[in-house]
Amino acid sequence: MSAYATKQEVQVIVDKAVADLSDIIGSFAQQVDARFNTLEVKAVNLETRLGGVEKQLIDLRESHLRLLNTIDGFVTRIDHYETEQLKVCRWYRPQTA
Repeated sequence: MSAYATKQEVQVIVDKAVADLSDIIGSFAQQVDARFNTLEVKAVNLETRLGGVEKQLIDLRESHLRLLNTIDGFVTRIDHYETEQLKVCRWYRPQTA
């Protein structure tokens, strides 16, 4: 057995190393692609959910504003009613005294 490899033996070793390296790179690329696709699906789902939450917040704000307007109207009516009652009481007191 000789201590030197022939050109053909070296070429076989190099070809094998290149094939192994190509397989490793291909496998790595497939794993990265699969992970990226999974993350992309999750991002789309998250974006959809956030859009739904945003719509709910807008609806909630509109509902809150309607409630505030209702309360303001109610307080205004009570204030008006109390003002009228005060006028009646002031008018009535001098009449009875």
